[in-house]
Amino acid sequence: MMSSRKKFLPAIISCFLFLLVLAVSIVLFICSKPGVRRVFIFESFDDNREYMESRTVPSYRKEDNVSVYTQYIQELLGGAVTDRYRPLFDTATRVTACMFRDGALYVDLSEEALLATATSSTTEKACEMLKKNILINFSSVRKVYVFINGYPVYEGVGQPE
Repeated sequence: MMSSRKKFLPAIISCFLFLLVLAVSIVLFICSKPGVRRVFIFESFDDNREYMESRTVPSYRKEDNVSVYTQYIQELLGGAVTDRYRPLFDTATRVTACMFRDGALYVDLSEEALLATATSSTTEKACEMLKKNILINFSSVRKVYVFINGYPVYEGVGQPE
């Protein structure tokens, strides 16, 4: 009788250790919050059509003192991962202000957004795609207002009816 217990003891210990390691890894994964999947739409160099890419954006942390919207827009302004898509604006463009109120997102971009280059989208198309990207990724946003250097631009472009 005693020998059968000794026979199963290593198997029981192994199972217990496996379950313990599995539980710890699940807890660590949940606590670490690796990021959020977001969709990014860019214009193609090849045929000027819009294409979508999906990537993980680091999770929003309140201590960074940057809104989730600003974080997403900064990532969007960084351009596509693939080199076959145009950046929306000139690569020097930055978010100078971003505010969400009553379902509307107000985004102010630096003056470099006006500098349409041979590799970037036109400013009008870029503003339209910026609005489209935000509306697709954030269901709480119903309208997007884009400003460049404090002045409103293309107010009717890319807005839902």
